[in-house]
This record gives sequence, C-alpha cells and structure tokens, in this order.
Amino acid sequence: MLTERLWTMLLMMALAPGVSGSGIYKWTDAQGNIHYGERPPAGGNAQSVKVDKAPLSPDEAEMELEKLSIKAGLEPDDDDDDDDDDDDDERTPTRQEDDKQARAEEAQQRERNCEIARDNLERLERYRRVISQDEDGNAVRLDDDGRAARMEQARQHIAEFCD
Repeated sequence: MLTERLWTMLLMMALAPGVSGSGIYKWTDAQGNIHYGERPPAGGNAQSVKVDKAPLSPDEAEMELEKLSIKAGLEPDDDDDDDDDDDDDERTPTRQEDDKQARAEEAQQRERNCEIARDNLERLERYRRVISQDEDGNAVRLDDDGRAARMEQARQHIAEFCD
C-alpha cells in the first residue's frame, strides 16, 4: 500500500544516523578514493561537508507522512496495527466503496472466466479436430490426448470459476 511505503520511507529517514554537531567530512586517500565519515581521518586533511537538512524526529516524520498522504489524496492512517481483518464498520466510507467495487470487479471477472471455460469445454466436446497454438504461436492440431487434457483443464476452470 502506498501509505505503508511512505511511512517506511519517512521512518527510515527519521531513524537514520543523525547529523550531530560533529558534522560530515569528505577526504581523499592516497589511492585517490573519496571517503565520507562523521570523523575526519587522523592526520588527514578533510573537508567539512554541508548537510542541508537533519533527519526528521519521529513526531516530525508522522506529521510529514500525514501531509504527504493528504497531498496524495489518501486518508491518513490513524491506527498503528497492520491487521487487515478490520470490520467494515471501522473502515472509512472511501475504503468501503473501494472494497465493494473490487469485489464487484472480481465477481464480473469470475463470471467471464466461467463463460469462457464453459464455451471451451462445449467446443472441445463438439469438435474432434481442434486447432490450438503452441508456445511459439504456431497453429497445431491437438491429438486425442491433448484434446482430453484441454477438456479436463476446462472442467477444472468451471469448478473454480462457476458457482
């Protein structure tokens, strides 16, 4: 879910090692490799690197999450548990509508799959010569074993998708 991703991202930012008063340093070693660290190397010449923004505190992260959620058109998530077994009464009206629409779309898809499976079985039973496509898209004639396997597959789909 998008809000979980935002929350995770903000939480990681909030819990990242803080930029303390010691700062961040950049230096180049004898082999020409560039290094960054919270402490300059002993006896080395390091440059202090300016950091634009310190990580967010947990409270700031939560506020930022709410702002981003509102900006993205999402409802802020008030509960801290990740249980998906909420009752419909506790869901927001938008979430209830989305769930209802998703169930309706799933039911329509099941009906289409059922019709296709029944149509396939009817054609396989009616016609002995069945032309199909192989993996490469070439037309091939199914032998009796291939036709029987397809009929069994159609029956399984009927059992799965038809009520």
